[in-house]
Amino acid sequence: MYLIDEIYRRNLPLARLGTAHFFLAIILIAYAPFNTHIVLGLNSMIKPIKFALSISIMSYTLSWILYYLEDKRKIKIYTHVTIIAMLFEQLAI
Repeated sequence: MYLIDEIYRRNLPLARLGTAHFFLAIILIAYAPFNTHIVLGLNSMIKPIKFALSISIMSYTLSWILYYLEDKRKIKIYTHVTIIAMLFEQLAI
């Protein structure tokens, strides 16, 4: 649990975004067997699941990397732009 604690300590908003998308992926995985919509031969939940998992991994990684920047203003801008962009992306899918 040290890794997760350290990610939360380094950048709380991005860590929360990553956790939210991780749980969203779990919910979508649980819902996928009950979904009857098929797109190009695949369950229509596959794409949102993949995006939720990739956003989660990217958010955790960015939380870790942004810690090494010295300009706190840029960190705040990168954090907020990432959160807005990823939420828009997930809603668009």
